[in-house]
Amino acid sequence: MRCIIAKRFTATEKWVDPWFCELQPLEKLFWVYLLDNCNHAGIWQVNWPLIRFHLGDFEFDERVFNGRIVKLPNDKWFIPKFIEFQYGRLRNNNSAHIAVLKLLESNNLLKYAGGDGRQLLTDDKVDKELRQEIFNECSGICVYCGKVLSEEYEIDHIIPTIEGGTTKKSNLVACCPGCNRFKSDYTLEEFINRRKLEGEVINQRLKELKKGLFSPYIGAKDMDKDKDKDKDKDKDKDKGVVKGKDKFRDFVLLTQEEYTKLVSQFGKESADQYIQNLNEYGHQKPKKFKEYGSHYHTILVWARKDKPEAGSNLTKAQKNNIQGLKKTIERIENDKREFSKGVPGAGGLVPGITI
Repeated sequence: MRCIIAKRFTATEKWVDPWFCELQPLEKLFWVYLLDNCNHAGIWQVNWPLIRFHLGDFEFDERVFNGRIVKLPNDKWFIPKFIEFQYGRLRNNNSAHIAVLKLLESNNLLKYAGGDGRQLLTDDKVDKELRQEIFNECSGICVYCGKVLSEEYEIDHIIPTIEGGTTKKSNLVACCPGCNRFKSDYTLEEFINRRKLEGEVINQRLKELKKGLFSPYIGAKDMDKDKDKDKDKDKDKDKGVVKGKDKFRDFVLLTQEEYTKLVSQFGKESADQYIQNLNEYGHQKPKKFKEYGSHYHTILVWARKDKPEAGSNLTKAQKNNIQGLKKTIERIENDKREFSKGVPGAGGLVPGITI
């Protein structure tokens, strides 16, 4: 018998998460097992015989997973963070999300849908008749990329509901699943620019379909017209010549107003240090550095990440590192295992535990 299991995303950063690092080996395996074996709505049917088959003498400690697991009736468990990580904001006009929303509703879990997910099942509904009207209106092609639509086409809100868009025909278009999922809650302008689509072509389609309704919302660039201008900008940026901006060190470009704001906010010494850090990054990873837009805003983001938490002189990352180090030291000190002595090693004897 052939079994089809849906693919899903995995968070590789869990291996540096302090909470995950402090778990015992079998607890780590158990958590990974839950994430891989829960259904597409993050719900797991408890099956201890199967757990023992895979993990042997694993002892579940509810305190360790407190807040990460919600116990439901009928021996079911729910992982709240699964929905947000796998889908972001659930939408009722996305065929992949509808089944998830129905499962959450049937288990009284719609509060975990995120955003206005609790209203989506009733307020964001696009019925079959309306879907067909929109499909016919768009002549069976994706309004965004121009592909011929298959039976798996989806309906998109041009103005996202989170931005106040309504579920009415005037705000709906047919598109392919790829465009719909990429667009998500982006505005039309953000979506066009991020996916590097031809804004003028899309604008013209929408003018014909919606009688010009959306022309004020589109500020996307005409890629063909601006192509040469963008190339010239890149050349000037490589030379350190950008209109209205001065070069600081070898790579950092700021206007005098931006530099004055940094000095006013952080002090001259700290502002110069942030500039130096960004400049060194430009030397280390020049290709990645070119992807940065505003160097001024990049410095502001770095400064926020580097800001100590309230009531402390340490950043969150520093506090997590110290906490993890303390836990490791405690585990070493409390390690009661016995090891054979006199095992030769590079420095004499091998210690009881290796970090």
